[in-house]
Amino acid sequence: MRIALAGNPNSGKTTLFNGLTKLKQKIGNWPGVTVEKKEGRYFADKSVELIDLPGIYSLNPVSDDERAARNYLLNGKPDAIINVLDSANLERGLVLSLQLLGTGIPVILALNMEDELNAHGLTLDTAAIEREMRAPVIFISAKRRRNLKPLMDKAVKAAKSGKPEIFVAEGETDEEKTEFRYNYIASKIDLFRVKSTSRIKKITSAIDKIVLNRWLAFPIFAAVIFVMYFVSVQTVGRLSTRALERLFFDLIGANVRAGLTNAGAAAWVSSLAADGIIRGVGMVLAFIPQIVVLFIFITFLESCGYMARVAVIMDRLFKKLGLSGKSFIPMIIGCGCTVPAIMSAKTVEGSAEKRATVMLTPFIPCSAKLPVFAMMAGALFPNNVFVAPSMYFLGIAMVIIGGLLLKTLRRRKREDNPFVLELPHYRLPKFRNTLSEIWEKVRGFLIRAGVIIVPAAIILWVLQSFNFGFQPVDIENSMLAAIGGGISWIFAPLGFGNWQSAIAVISGFFAKETVVATFGIILGEGESLGSALNGLFTPQAAYAFMAFILLSAPCVAAIAATKKEMGGVKWMFLAIGFQTAAAYVVALVINQAGNLWAYDRTLCISILAGFAVTGIFALCIYYAVKKRKSGGRAAGCGDCKGCKDKCCKDKNSCQTEKKQ
Repeated sequence: MRIALAGNPNSGKTTLFNGLTKLKQKIGNWPGVTVEKKEGRYFADKSVELIDLPGIYSLNPVSDDERAARNYLLNGKPDAIINVLDSANLERGLVLSLQLLGTGIPVILALNMEDELNAHGLTLDTAAIEREMRAPVIFISAKRRRNLKPLMDKAVKAAKSGKPEIFVAEGETDEEKTEFRYNYIASKIDLFRVKSTSRIKKITSAIDKIVLNRWLAFPIFAAVIFVMYFVSVQTVGRLSTRALERLFFDLIGANVRAGLTNAGAAAWVSSLAADGIIRGVGMVLAFIPQIVVLFIFITFLESCGYMARVAVIMDRLFKKLGLSGKSFIPMIIGCGCTVPAIMSAKTVEGSAEKRATVMLTPFIPCSAKLPVFAMMAGALFPNNVFVAPSMYFLGIAMVIIGGLLLKTLRRRKREDNPFVLELPHYRLPKFRNTLSEIWEKVRGFLIRAGVIIVPAAIILWVLQSFNFGFQPVDIENSMLAAIGGGISWIFAPLGFGNWQSAIAVISGFFAKETVVATFGIILGEGESLGSALNGLFTPQAAYAFMAFILLSAPCVAAIAATKKEMGGVKWMFLAIGFQTAAAYVVALVINQAGNLWAYDRTLCISILAGFAVTGIFALCIYYAVKKRKSGGRAAGCGDCKGCKDKCCKDKNSCQTEKKQ
């Protein structure tokens, strides 16, 4: 027996799915968290298969995830549908319910978030809903695991009966039928719900007046990001990282080396274990506290409802880039990991907009890049609290610049798809759910450390310990030095044209965490890592290196996800080329400008001012030419055709523009 879970985004479907299957799928407060259907077995009856579908507003899809949900419901023919509704936002959910009731599949209406409904001072008449909607209705709380067994009993009973009453919407076209459904719900909603004063709604409205303010929204977002990175990298993270470095290097590594030596192991075995595996993996694991603190911030901001507001804030900016607020949702997810972020681009309408989103999302720093920033900032900018947070803002800046470039190269005009997002009321995250999600993120990071970094550490140790004849040599005469020296000239204009940095960059294409492990293995012996990094990098070269790691093509897993979402190898290589070229140019500018600033600040300021004046002059010419080509018409106007076009405000203004 197959039972599908369907409903609007942010209605609690995935939370319910986790409660019924005992699985741990990701949950969040925006559409796109579930981008493909998830399958699991009901824990109390393994013969019942549950399918968690992506959140949808309608069975008339406009994005890939909505299309996937619609196709499964209409073609997969589940035995029953559990329609999960947010009790506090009932109208929009019931419009979808009417469509589901027209499929001929038994539907159970699960009114979720009853606790929030009560907090809003609202009550629902389930008998009236059941009578007017002609389907079983039950109150549940997916978060608190309340009424889940009665819900499944109703679903199984409905699936076995298999004879639902079909709701038929009046009208011939989809638009007429949709209008009928909206009017039907509007005429019945007062029967379903009793309204009263809502304290939570008042608090949410008061906070939104500040965080969504036209002038305050971006500064508040910038302040949140700064605090998140400052606490993660500069304070809590730095103190704990030093303690873990001493644990892995001075205690565990030294004891393992001594133990193997005393046991009579060969020198190369002791070196491989202590200098290769333990030092390489330990170098990455030493940054776990910083990763945990970052995940705590991200999870809290996601769960409390703020990140949904960020998507709305960014919608204003992204529309100018030919994108929408939905394109920023993958970038929110990308703060944790780029792979699910790229996969969540399914929610973006339009193939061109979706491809642009996939190409730009890796510019947002993921958790794997955080150890690189922490390592470089701690070694070369120990007293500068702005270096690590600036990487996030550099990523956002490159998203904007890259979006404008891709918009210019795009041949077809972007279709203006509306950005619809239910803003949840602010809520304090449930401690158990938050802790579980943080653990899942940290566990994923640890698994990558074991699966990728251990083999990488072994390979790096072998390459640094032997020459091409597999004879033991010092590191400067090793295979690693030869390989790095052969490609280091590529990075010389960027300020890090040494073989050590070249090897670190190459290893970063497999997994960004291995950049830290590479430096730990190569520079581990002798002087401290911080002193060794100061010998390899100038401050401007170090910042250029961080920018290159931030913007260059992501890890192999993310590249594979890019191929899948972009729909072919050609687009995958175009994305890799675009990202790597952007990284190279930005790192080149940073290093050369930094060198010029160090050499002659007056000359540097003069050159920058010259570029600024030239840019302003070029923009003025561009808009003047554009206005001349448009014949003086309003932006977006065509041949006004008797002033019938909506872009013209009135007949007189249109005639004036045409005379000009």
